[in-house]
Amino acid sequence: MVSAVYQAALAGLHAHQRGFARHAEQVAAWGTADAGHEVALERGLVEILQARRGYAANLAVVRAADGMLGTLLDVLA
Repeated sequence: MVSAVYQAALAGLHAHQRGFARHAEQVAAWGTADAGHEVALERGLVEILQARRGYAANLAVVRAADGMLGTLLDVLA
């Protein structure tokens, strides 16, 4: 059970990390090809913030699972 929680949270961390990197590259490249994409820039920034929040949420799941596993080990020891 705990292993599945870790796997799901780590998959979420990796997905948000890739999304953050992809959108950061898009924002960094903004203006180099076509200066008329203000909406694309705003969307990219919003998606970066969403990726950041998603990453933080998955990290909280990993921390909570770690705490629960630690408590379980303390009870069993």
